[in-house]
Amino acid sequence: MKSKQFSIFNIVLLVTLTLAGCRNPPPSGGMQGKSQAVRGVKSWLAAGVGSYSGSFSGTLEYNNTPMPVAGRLKMINAYRFVLAMQSEDGKITFILRRNWGGSHFLIAPAASYASAARAIGEGFSLAFRRPEGPWTAAAEKNTVIVRCTNANASRLRWWLARSPAALLLVKATASRPSGGRYVITFAKGANRFPAAMTISDFKHHYVLMVRFSNTAPPEMARVP
Repeated sequence: MKSKQFSIFNIVLLVTLTLAGCRNPPPSGGMQGKSQAVRGVKSWLAAGVGSYSGSFSGTLEYNNTPMPVAGRLKMINAYRFVLAMQSEDGKITFILRRNWGGSHFLIAPAASYASAARAIGEGFSLAFRRPEGPWTAAAEKNTVIVRCTNANASRLRWWLARSPAALLLVKATASRPSGGRYVITFAKGANRFPAAMTISDFKHHYVLMVRFSNTAPPEMARVP
């Protein structure tokens, strides 16, 4: 893939995310108790994701057609970021900005890919979310499952793998009242920013596998 094809990514570095009033909402409640699993979940929530700026490469399978992609992500939180992505043939080239007003294009893709590009932006947003309201947690063998239903009646689930020292995020799902369903898996588990992840969107018929070239140092959720 030629570097000149990705010159649009330089624009991302010039875009500033300065709109106020758009912070990642903190969890407002939770399962009562002092169990080790619940304390570990609270540690995971407190760690959050943090900001990130870097590049990624991977494969997008859209309508059963795989294509190499590359991109950049400049993120303040799950609700404030700029995402640039381009396929090798240039058909799905776009820059999307998400803020308090939703998602909109700074550079729009071809009309036939617009719906998929917006959905990809939503997939990235979901990948870095945390519970936005009251949540419950249940321990199942070596996994802790965190459940939350947000204000839009979407059901979100997070699977955290238990280890002697930490809870690491291995999978997240989101089910929408409209029937949309996302499944996001994280390579080797992640507490903050993952090294790699796969986003499956069953409504928009795409699977996106990406690996980030530089990631924030992991900060594990400590299990007391």
